[in-house]
Amino acid sequence: MVAVGFMAGILPSGSFVVAIPALLAEFHAAPGSGPLVMTIFMVSNTIAMLPTPWLIQRFGIRRCFLGTMTLLVLTSVLGAVSPDFGFLIVVRALQGIGTGTLMPLSGILIVERFESRDRGRAAGIMGLAMTLAPAIGPTLGGLMVDAWGWRSVSLLPLPLALIAWVAAWRWLPARDEDVGHRFDFRGMFLLSVLTLSWLGLVSYAAQPGVAQAWIMGSFALLLGLSIAAFARHARRVEKPLIGPGVWRHRRVVMGALVAFVLGFHSYGAVYLVPIYLQVAQGMSATRAGAALMPGTVALALTSPIVGFLHDLLSPRQLMAAGMAVLAGSWLFLGGFATRLSYAGFILCLLLSRVGFAFVNTPMTQAALSELTGDVLGQAAALLGYVRQLGGVFGIAALAVFVQWRSSQLAGAEALLITPYAEGFLLVGVMAAGSLAAVWRL
Repeated sequence: MVAVGFMAGILPSGSFVVAIPALLAEFHAAPGSGPLVMTIFMVSNTIAMLPTPWLIQRFGIRRCFLGTMTLLVLTSVLGAVSPDFGFLIVVRALQGIGTGTLMPLSGILIVERFESRDRGRAAGIMGLAMTLAPAIGPTLGGLMVDAWGWRSVSLLPLPLALIAWVAAWRWLPARDEDVGHRFDFRGMFLLSVLTLSWLGLVSYAAQPGVAQAWIMGSFALLLGLSIAAFARHARRVEKPLIGPGVWRHRRVVMGALVAFVLGFHSYGAVYLVPIYLQVAQGMSATRAGAALMPGTVALALTSPIVGFLHDLLSPRQLMAAGMAVLAGSWLFLGGFATRLSYAGFILCLLLSRVGFAFVNTPMTQAALSELTGDVLGQAAALLGYVRQLGGVFGIAALAVFVQWRSSQLAGAEALLITPYAEGFLLVGVMAAGSLAAVWRL
């Protein structure tokens, strides 16, 4: 039941990327507006994760899950009837808020509702949903865009969300409200301002003109002030979202750097691929979305193997090998993009996802293995937050870079392909640069 709802919550993220060229054309929006469709979802998703444990304590799992599915149903319908681009962005923000509660909620549900002997099986079902939804999302989205237009993609989560809502209403037990400890709302507000400032700063990085420079300067100032204010607040409050003690642990800091790179790859690089295949290579939305499926399936199949190898080899060795494969795949893509066939492109993506699995599976355990108590929870929250922040940066930065390089190469023969190829190289360089952090984990 929760796995079905979890799939419904993941689908709006991956499936919508193949619809961006079509919706921008319908709304006559600037090409630079495309990343906002994804980043606004991720920013609101990231912010919504923070208060979820407190909300579950306050209202119970059943009410939180029903509320999430209700919001997902409403936003799916509203997205399909969006009259303009601005309305769609608001809907995507609300959708991100709803789905942001699902990741923490699923973990808490497994611990609270299953006996220890059954938790592994429940976690396996949730893991299947986590890998199945990203695998089928872009492919189904591409088929729907080509058959019925981009608006149909907004309705993709609707059947699953309705099924999950009915099942939760029938089978999830109600629970008395339990206020628990006070939530750090001020810390959440400061982190929200920090996240939005970060998005604004990156999004305006390639915009020319004095006005844009002033806007960038304002975002940079707001970012600096929010970081300073949050650091001051974390030192003074009893139970902060992320306390200063977390930063004293080297493994947590190195893990946060690796998590940022994984988010950059998982969201930013994967965002760039379908856009490249449609815009630069002229492929249909169906073929562009299908290119991502083999890699996601490989990720799902590789993760259990890495879990087995984790007991035989050191996490450092596994992660270093995985990051090397991840970096090499994207460097090769960038260097040979103009000469790669469709099958060769898919093979490179597949290898990058295998490398991703070798880094992603042991990373969290390696970063948190020496922690206990409140620091453990705060460090886990930090890793999740930084990973999402890396995804926001990845989408915005790569889109800005491609737009900037396209304007520089105006009139050049390789105008369409070269900016994307250089973007792939940036992904590879960033992954290669993180090898030092991986080795120190």
